[in-house]
Amino acid sequence: MGTITSPAAWARQHHKRIIESCALLGLLLCLLLLVDYPKLPDRVPSHYDHTGLPDGWGQKSVLFVLPVVALVQYGLLTILAHGLGSGVDRGQATPNPSLLLSLLKLEIVWMCTYIEWRTILVARETAAGLGAGFLPMILIILLVILAIVFGYRA
Repeated sequence: MGTITSPAAWARQHHKRIIESCALLGLLLCLLLLVDYPKLPDRVPSHYDHTGLPDGWGQKSVLFVLPVVALVQYGLLTILAHGLGSGVDRGQATPNPSLLLSLLKLEIVWMCTYIEWRTILVARETAAGLGAGFLPMILIILLVILAIVFGYRA
């Protein structure tokens, strides 16, 4: 019979799997956003200004850019992380390179997914821009990554 561990201990033990699962979920969601592609208007936002409002418009085929970017970077960072392995002992003072690449993958995938989602909403005229949640989302992701990185030094 296995030992019972706390949820926090379990999460520390499986953090890389949790991060990888969240990144894969974000990638799948980013690709699923294109399901209604034929129903979308022909003109969609292609660029946003510093306030998150669209300042450039293009053909709806531009909606394939972010999912392709997310998919390519997901694949490349997965291959790179697999090639690096953990690279260090378990008693390390810093996170292993593989974990850092997984965190980078998570951040990029979810940024692409959020921007794609908001772009579709703007194209459908149900939103005005990236929304007030964009900057907080980016900051939260960065803070979580920093917490994980600096948590290894504690």
